[in-house]
Amino acid sequence: MSLNLGIVICMECSGVHRALGVHLSKVRSTTLDKLDRSIMEYLKSVGNERSRSVWEASLMRSDASKRSRPNPSSNAAMREMFIRAKYELKSFLSPTREKDRAALHSMLFHAIEHGQLLPLLQALAWGANPSWHNPQAEQRTALHQAVMYSNQVIVECIIQHMNGELNAKELRGWTALHYAAYQNDKALVELLLLRGGSQLACELDAGGNTPLASALAQCAASGETIVAEVESLLKAAEEKVRARNREKRYGQDGADRREAICVPGKAGSGLL
Repeated sequence: MSLNLGIVICMECSGVHRALGVHLSKVRSTTLDKLDRSIMEYLKSVGNERSRSVWEASLMRSDASKRSRPNPSSNAAMREMFIRAKYELKSFLSPTREKDRAALHSMLFHAIEHGQLLPLLQALAWGANPSWHNPQAEQRTALHQAVMYSNQVIVECIIQHMNGELNAKELRGWTALHYAAYQNDKALVELLLLRGGSQLACELDAGGNTPLASALAQCAASGETIVAEVESLLKAAEEKVRARNREKRYGQDGADRREAICVPGKAGSGLL
């Protein structure tokens, strides 16, 4: 299957998809790889037919689809030619697709705000950049916006289409995890930590606050209480990073001590 495209592919086509590169198709095995619930929900929400309606829009409007699409008996060369034309050259996208970058970004944010998966997939396929910072929305990226609207399928879609880290910051220095923590959204906190790593929990905003510290401050100001599971997830992630940093620091100190002991000419040098 291809995670970002949200489709199931056969063994014969998977090799071509891998050759495209992960920026175009993130291939995983349905049997060898572990697929979590969020990924499965995303795959069910997209599926091959909905994906085809985006990537083969021009073909589906004519009889050319039957002649152009590979079938189970097609040879490897035909499969590769079609797949590269479809995803690399984008030859079969809608002929009426939007090409203006500003309009595409507006379409992207509109789809997120209204929870519209198909227009979102269209905007991304047509060239919208999910890492773009919206100057009209406090410099939020698509990921910030998706988390703000608490739609896990949309958040997963954005993450799968990003080729960078998930620590982009908006005007206040908040990451997407700051938003999830502030909203007391356990599912999204868990998802962001899973996809972005524990280091996300230690990202500081403009006021020097981690997502947890920022959420606790907001809760205190509003008289609300942070969800215990959210607090536990963020604390565990912070501690994991601190433990890793201690290990690195002590490991380096140990290396320095060994060097001082073993290199002739240094105080206390000699072999133990």
